[in-house]
Amino acid sequence: MFPVFHLADEYQVEVLQRKCEDYLLSKCKDNNTPVRGLVNILLCAENYNMKDLFNISFDKVSKIHPNVHDDIKEFGKLSEETRAKFKRLREQALDVKLTGKIFKLT
Repeated sequence: MFPVFHLADEYQVEVLQRKCEDYLLSKCKDNNTPVRGLVNILLCAENYNMKDLFNISFDKVSKIHPNVHDDIKEFGKLSEETRAKFKRLREQALDVKLTGKIFKLT
């Protein structure tokens, strides 16, 4: 799917880009999609600036234990900004556990 999306983007075939994005969105919603697949979807969304797909895939990946992230080499290919966002989210979750207070993620 990712090579097809790359070509659709390169040649600006918007109909095919939308179909690829819809397919990837459906994979994010599928509970049987492997973690590596979700991280690849997130990486694709990040690389091609697909905000909806990014938000949905980020949300899904953020619910996976951080130790699992370490085992997936694709996770290291995400931008520093995205990895920092995961780190802030984990820190926020720890703060909630320790203090019981919810802080807004920025």
